[in-house]
Amino acid sequence: MITKYPTKTCEINQLVTHQKLVDASIAGLKTQQRRDGLYAYPNETFELEGITFVITTVEHQRLGDMTNIHAQAEGFPSFEVLSYKCMRI
Repeated sequence: MITKYPTKTCEINQLVTHQKLVDASIAGLKTQQRRDGLYAYPNETFELEGITFVITTVEHQRLGDMTNIHAQAEGFPSFEVLSYKCMRI
């Protein structure tokens, strides 16, 4: 487990901005977010439409390691519909 994190590259309020993903978060369908940069540290909170969300973990993961389970946790039905899918080598 990481106990020291790098400096944030963005603000937490920019973590989930697309309305479809906001709606999925509020509905409990989206429980993860992948970003190229660090937006928050564990235990920080942010609000979406008046609902408070808590960052529970921050992990570094290669995009090529992403699975359908990860895609669904991001609020998508499968990995195949993600716009940033990549080829596995």
